[in-house]
Amino acid sequence: MKVTWCDEMKCQVSTSFSTLDLDDCCDSPETPNSLYESLLDLPETPIRKTVFLVRHGEALHNVAEKSALQEALTTLSNRDFPDEDVKREALEIARRSALTDEGLKDAPLSAKGHEQAGITATKMSKLVDEDADLKPPEAVFVSPLQRALQTAALMFPKHNEVHVCDLLRERCTGFPCDERSEVPSLQSRKSFCHMSFDQVIEDDNDSMPDNVTEQEVEDEPPIFRRFHTWPLIEEKFMLRKRTAGLGKLLQGTDADSVCIVTHKGFLRELERGPLGQPEASEFSNCEVRVYSVCVCHGEILQAELRRGSK
Repeated sequence: MKVTWCDEMKCQVSTSFSTLDLDDCCDSPETPNSLYESLLDLPETPIRKTVFLVRHGEALHNVAEKSALQEALTTLSNRDFPDEDVKREALEIARRSALTDEGLKDAPLSAKGHEQAGITATKMSKLVDEDADLKPPEAVFVSPLQRALQTAALMFPKHNEVHVCDLLRERCTGFPCDERSEVPSLQSRKSFCHMSFDQVIEDDNDSMPDNVTEQEVEDEPPIFRRFHTWPLIEEKFMLRKRTAGLGKLLQGTDADSVCIVTHKGFLRELERGPLGQPEASEFSNCEVRVYSVCVCHGEILQAELRRGSK
């Protein structure tokens, strides 16, 4: 039975999907070893990269969120909420309730999302044409979630250096929309056939943490998902630490200009953390921002926003 935000408000339940004790979680989720196997001998001299950051186009779960929030706002407008915090929590419960829909597993782009990706590809080409210092992306790195893959496929349909990378996936929230499809299923898609999946964790039980049994996974409520070597729920501070891995990714590629196609949560923590933009606004769907990034020893030393929001 699906629990609605109204039911939860009646019970006055403050919902939390976190199962991690912050005091016990000092480390970020482990990035797959295979991701950095080719990065063992990083150059010691600082190098500068041009980085195009792109959020995926509108996906079906984004549509569901907006619809749930609008419905909740309409209902709440007929009630007296002297406390704004209570109203905000009611809206958050409505949003989260919409995301529990199993039909949104690895949510694909909406029709609008497809259109946005095409428009963004044109905008990027225009940016490069107008700025002599910008080069078209020589390598593209993309999250393995379907909405990001579709966005990259529409923006770079014939690019021969598109790499699917688990590092770039959205925060592990436990919601079906953030559960990745199986790798063989993704690889078989015609629109993804030009992409390399070498930097994605394979879907097998051998990659589960040693302290997690198959029975524990089976006993979990459907809303929660285990991402094998990833934690059940990834806290925001853990995601921010994971985004620092982009430094190694950038230094490990020969490309001077790269494009990163990923998610709002990842981009938020990347900008406000490693890129040194603590007041950065969240990306809208298919928004593009361009950075000049200096890396050394696999770490981001400096980042300058060249195009996009401040």
